[in-house]
Amino acid sequence: MLQDSGALAAFGAGILWGFNAFFIRKGLKTSNPFAGALLSLTVTSFIYFILTIFSGSLYETIPPTNLIFLASAGFVGYSLAYLFYYNSIEFIGASRAATITSSRPLLAALLALLIFREEITFSLGVGTLFVVTGVILVSGYGGVRKKSRKGEILAIFTAFCWSIYPILVKEGLRGVMTFFKPTFITILVAIFFYVILISFFKRSHLLLQVDKSSLRYFTLSGFANGFANLLFFIALSSSPVTLVVPLSNIYPFIAILLGILLLDEKITIKIFLGAILIFLGVALVVT
Repeated sequence: MLQDSGALAAFGAGILWGFNAFFIRKGLKTSNPFAGALLSLTVTSFIYFILTIFSGSLYETIPPTNLIFLASAGFVGYSLAYLFYYNSIEFIGASRAATITSSRPLLAALLALLIFREEITFSLGVGTLFVVTGVILVSGYGGVRKKSRKGEILAIFTAFCWSIYPILVKEGLRGVMTFFKPTFITILVAIFFYVILISFFKRSHLLLQVDKSSLRYFTLSGFANGFANLLFFIALSSSPVTLVVPLSNIYPFIAILLGILLLDEKITIKIFLGAILIFLGVALVVT
């Protein structure tokens, strides 16, 4: 029963992540990625603050070592990743950006391979081949335009950040009774570092350039991503990674479907086949 609920939670997380990409793309039509990411993070922080209060964990003590890992997770998984992801979607669209970022489990496996010197298995080798081929197919769309290549590189950077994020979070949660307050702290740190990053790149004047339409969509993005992460953690707490990761990795297909129906994004057979190969490759990597 617990595993079934974990599977449903993972599937729900994947659906919400797909909608998140859609909301971001809609918001970017009348705003900019810097303001969008900050607003989304702010909404997500509000969600976790409310959950922290209602869970009774607001005054829970978190060891300094855990705080360091949580702060690192916020910087890598949100501050940097959001900076890359929002700009990637602006350059290449929600469908392609979401598809490329879905290669993150492969990068996590390769990192574990390098750090822990684990043995290369047949499934890892074949899965790697599938994912790389899928990314090449998706990236091949639209020629070699400079703007397109920049978006693809940013999507890969996003995937890299998101591959490190779970490792940092796992260490940050070690010995902690609940993940509501740690997650809230992670988001707060992320907002702090994100504002610093934007100021460093001299884009702080763009942070408040949001109209009513983009405000609505970026707010929805914050809700979608906030609850998606919550479902993902619930899934991991009750089901094995080999089940959770493939099910939650359906979000590129949701983004592609929404892109076709509501965004008028041009979806070629290469993009669709690339998404399938990445999905199959990830399933092989985590088995």
